[in-house]
Amino acid sequence: MKKYKNSLCLGKFMPLHMGHIHLVLTALEQSETVHFMVCTRESEPINGLLRYGWAMQVFKKYPDIKVIHCTDDNPQYPEEHEDFWNIWYNSVYSRIDTLDAVFASEEYVFPFAEKLGVEPVLVDLD
Repeated sequence: MKKYKNSLCLGKFMPLHMGHIHLVLTALEQSETVHFMVCTRESEPINGLLRYGWAMQVFKKYPDIKVIHCTDDNPQYPEEHEDFWNIWYNSVYSRIDTLDAVFASEEYVFPFAEKLGVEPVLVDLD
């Protein structure tokens, strides 16, 4: 039995690299299902569908990793919008029913997890 039923990893993954893969596989070690949300915007230099495709290809042999493509034009930093955390909350929970944890390698995991009502898991901050 794993510690978490449903966990989340999200980001731009521009490009997807070994650190991202390590993050997701670490989440999978502790979670029955990992929701891997690739968040893209039209203005970014690497096409969003391409990045989503990379994630689908990399994780295709892992049935418990669910790759999700989020194309919401969300603010990227809390100072960009006063409702930043609610906007991201809605983006997540419009695609995923329930979560127990969010995994990240950056300190935003703490306020984000608090907003989502889940446990934060910081993986390899360095």
